[in-house]
Amino acid sequence: MQKFIAIALPGAQFFYLRSSAIVVPAASAEKIAAALNAAKYQIKPGEKWHVYESESIDNYINKQIKTYRTGRNIKVYTRG
Repeated sequence: MQKFIAIALPGAQFFYLRSSAIVVPAASAEKIAAALNAAKYQIKPGEKWHVYESESIDNYINKQIKTYRTGRNIKVYTRG
């Protein structure tokens, strides 16, 4: 199962901003979402990063996150 994160409103996780979707490593998806929430990365008040699972990552997701140095550093890349 592949994982991705996207911006959603708490209590309405079924709806997310498709333009914010980012593919993440399955093993560290929760940790990455928590780090982005703590840094308030590209979110407005009342929004949060939420982890989603998908059988296959759709073509509309064009970004991915990779972790470096045992997960302490993360970087967003364009998928290609």
